Amino acid sequence: MSILTAQDITYTYPGTNVPALDRLTLTVETGEILFLLGVNGSGKTTLLHHLNGLLRPGSGAVSLHGMLLGRYREKDLFSKVGLVFQDPNDQLFAPTVEEDVMYGPRNLGEDGEKAREMAAEALATVGLAGFGPREVRTLSYGQKKRAALAGILVMDPEVLLLDEPTAGIDPIGAVRIMELVRALNESKQLTVVVTTHDVDLAAVFAHRVCVLDKGQVVRTGPAAEVLSDAAAMRKAGLRLPRIAHLAEILRDKDDVDTETLPLTIGQARKWIKDRLGNKR
Repeated sequence: MSILTAQDITYTYPGTNVPALDRLTLTVETGEILFLLGVNGSGKTTLLHHLNGLLRPGSGAVSLHGMLLGRYREKDLFSKVGLVFQDPNDQLFAPTVEEDVMYGPRNLGEDGEKAREMAAEALATVGLAGFGPREVRTLSYGQKKRAALAGILVMDPEVLLLDEPTAGIDPIGAVRIMELVRALNESKQLTVVVTTHDVDLAAVFAHRVCVLDKGQVVRTGPAAEVLSDAAAMRKAGLRLPRIAHLAEILRDKDDVDTETLPLTIGQARKWIKDRLGNKR
């Protein structure tokens, strides 16, 4: 069942002639982790800003639960569809972590003590228990990413939009952020939309993948299908996941027989064992 739909939307930034989104149609299914893949300038972030109403399409429509976003009160919409910006410095504004995370609940009318409790719970969820009194400026970049995420999770959204959530942080931190997101998806049935050009990340965490190019959807479907579609990926300026690329080379240059390309290390391990006859 769909939760968010963008129908034939077009958007052109003021002062430009080329549409950032060009008659784009996309459906987000309830409870899925959907990755939007594309090179810089493909329209990923612009689309994300349309999915929570920060931007309004020049033509076409975006709906939540079948109702146009414009018919929701702004407070209600932003609490249902939460967006975490790529750069947490664009999102965090209060002097302390606690004040920042409390802002949403206070804005919806919660009293100070209740908002403080909600903030503490959200910070614990993202691994920042006890960070409430800390000044935001003292946090590392990765900690700021988590604090920004807490500021959205405190609102208990139905949809979580993540713009390049692993940009600027180390590989271990990136995996931990995405493992947290996957845990939230599984425990709360939280619908998640992620923008990135990291195809290896998508191979591990995506349920479904949508490839964007020049503001249009050029390929969408289950992650395993899309990420192994070499022609579609390369046409959009993307590469295959590293594991899949290696298997592709072995298939095409070394005559290793395979009908499907492994996308992750786990899949590659099984793929190799099958070809070795499960020998130890």
